[in-house]
Amino acid sequence: MNARTKLHRQWHRELYQFFHDNGIEYCEYPGCNSTFGIAGAHRMKRRFINDRCEYMMAALLCTQCHHHAEYGTKDEPGTHERMHTIITDIINAR
Repeated sequence: MNARTKLHRQWHRELYQFFHDNGIEYCEYPGCNSTFGIAGAHRMKRRFINDRCEYMMAALLCTQCHHHAEYGTKDEPGTHERMHTIITDIINAR
């Protein structure tokens, strides 16, 4: 396990503690509220995240919404910029 993986594991525990402490237990995607397969969705691909501040910029999304934010739709394909915008908007709406 490399150093970045060790940091991500530590930050992951902190992020989920933040979700728990703030009562975030459902998908944060507007209009969803599902609890199926919820997981942290970061603004950037995790391979590009090297600091704690950026790692903590995440929203709790269900599997379907996470896929939609990351890969987009037939009409609006996913891009890094689109994913960054969607997650940032969700975080700002808290």
